[in-house]
Amino acid sequence: MQQQPLLNPSYGTTNSNSNNNNKNSLPPYQAPELIPISSCTDFSNAECPTAVESHSPHHVVDADCCLQDGYTTNSRIFFSAEERDLLREKPAPVDVYLEGARNFGSSAKPEGNVPYYNLEEGSSAEAEFDGYKGVKSCDLLLHSDKSGGEIMKFLSTFNTTPRVMCRVRGYHHEQRTRHVTRKDSDGNEYREREHYTVTIDDFDYRIDISQWIFPHGYIAAEQKEKFVTVEEAIDNFLKDGNVLKTLTMDKVVDFDFQFLKQQIHGYIRSLGWYRGLDISFPRCNHRVKIWKRNCLSTTWESCFGRCMCYMSVVGCLLMHCIKCGHNQNSIKAYYQIEAHPIQIFEAIRPQLWAPGFGQQVMAGVGEMLRDGFW
Repeated sequence: MQQQPLLNPSYGTTNSNSNNNNKNSLPPYQAPELIPISSCTDFSNAECPTAVESHSPHHVVDADCCLQDGYTTNSRIFFSAEERDLLREKPAPVDVYLEGARNFGSSAKPEGNVPYYNLEEGSSAEAEFDGYKGVKSCDLLLHSDKSGGEIMKFLSTFNTTPRVMCRVRGYHHEQRTRHVTRKDSDGNEYREREHYTVTIDDFDYRIDISQWIFPHGYIAAEQKEKFVTVEEAIDNFLKDGNVLKTLTMDKVVDFDFQFLKQQIHGYIRSLGWYRGLDISFPRCNHRVKIWKRNCLSTTWESCFGRCMCYMSVVGCLLMHCIKCGHNQNSIKAYYQIEAHPIQIFEAIRPQLWAPGFGQQVMAGVGEMLRDGFW
């Protein structure tokens, strides 16, 4: 499949002749203004004016939610104050995730286990979308440079801000009946009434909070028991002879999402919403992946090939056995939301809404009438 070129994150164009002019025309990064913490209202302990309905937990599984177990926060790995001041004078990187896949040249070679924010031009390796996760590449250029410079350049090029959404969902459960046909022990068919429960979404909306993420990510190795540097992880990947080997860089946003969830939950309850409520923070563009192209890996990386492996079961088990232990995933790109969670809550508060008590009562009456005559 033909790759669509992405924009250059430093200059916003694929035309090298106009790079310098565009670089000077882009304004320096400026964070959105927020109100002082002293002027914010705390809703973490707010309660609903009426009794809240008892609902069994019903959480929609949001892929890569920032509240999932295992999502690392409070890493304390980030730029120094001096480096952040320097980065604020530079333009924010172009969000290449929304622009397509990129292909342009460079002669820069970052070195050392340090943040790579002085990258003048991006990697010349071709990349493609990897769904909501981010981008991936199997370009031979990344494997031909045994020093790891091309891989580091590629990771730095696509180290663009992850997108995080605040998802607010209100729901309730309804008891319904239906007639089903069953068979007894003798094989005779009979019909009976069956009661079942369905979950009805009353509202479901998302608010983008990505604009408050500091747009430059710090590339470093995750602090594990068996610590390896970024260079060592790349070197291990290049020396690995496994046909299904991969190298991934996950983007981690250091922020107290749990506190923000409490604020939103309390505010929605204070509006009078007494039914089921679920708040999550799904994210996208949170991973950069490199893999090596061959017959087996191409089959596994394709949607059709992976589905066929899972349908056969044996193929899925075989693939997982082959790739087990051959995924270098210790490289992280650390991002931060420098504002306090209560300031972010105040910023998105005008966009938060839920049906009031009267609307819910009318909806309940409608449900009773439907159950009575249906």
